[in-house]
Amino acid sequence: MAKNPVPRGLPTRRERNRPNQGVPLVRSSRTVPRILAPDEVDQLTAALRTHRDRAMLAAM
Repeated sequence: MAKNPVPRGLPTRRERNRPNQGVPLVRSSRTVPRILAPDEVDQLTAALRTHRDRAMLAAM
């Protein structure tokens, strides 16, 4: 019978210094990006020098 490769319980990542002890994987909280106001968008596009840069910003 093949051993299940998925660990049970809290996921861990093995450290190189201590291969027998796992380090729990903890996710850090991420903040939501702030949306620019219309006048800030106008200032940003005005600061771009080339049509290529404006096109890349519009594509994003």
